[in-house]
Amino acid sequence: MTASDVDAATETVLRGDWGDRRDFFAWAVGHAEAHPFVAVAGGTVVGTAVGTVNGRAGWIGAVFVDGAWRRRGLGRGLTDAAVRALEATGCATLVLVATDAGRPMYERMGFRYDTSYQTIEAPGIAGGKPSLAPWKPADLDAMALLDAAATGEDRRHLLRAFATPDSTRLLRGPGDTLRGFVVRAPWGGGATIAPDAADAG
Repeated sequence: MTASDVDAATETVLRGDWGDRRDFFAWAVGHAEAHPFVAVAGGTVVGTAVGTVNGRAGWIGAVFVDGAWRRRGLGRGLTDAAVRALEATGCATLVLVATDAGRPMYERMGFRYDTSYQTIEAPGIAGGKPSLAPWKPADLDAMALLDAAATGEDRRHLLRAFATPDSTRLLRGPGDTLRGFVVRAPWGGGATIAPDAADAG
């Protein structure tokens, strides 16, 4: 995928009711640790995939194939392209999030089911404890250490790309220690990183 493919890739995914990925694709084509791919048929983008390098772990995401082009090997081909790109950078562990529809294909490719997760978001609760602190560039090292402890990945490049005073909130503990944080990417979402569930809540 190149910058000139972003609009077409976005439209393909939107037609499939898979959400607006424009900001994500635009980020991916300009980010050194991201490896975005498209499948093209007759001059039209009919599939997408993005591999992201997080140290020795590689994530595969945004694997989408237009409904009219499914069951022709495009999803596997896009996933294979992402796998090869990630392995070429030295990624030893590959991770992806599969839909129920895509899971059988990934399992045939050698991926194995590890866990499930559910995203739950809610508006904040006014008042009460604990209080959140604003982000400062000096917080990046502590955030990267906490993130690596929680995920086993080196996602410093993502923190550098997305952490801003507007997108990031920190939970500070005694002695101003970092107890947790949340960073929102420009396209939304964001996982809370904390040493335990009590701090994440």
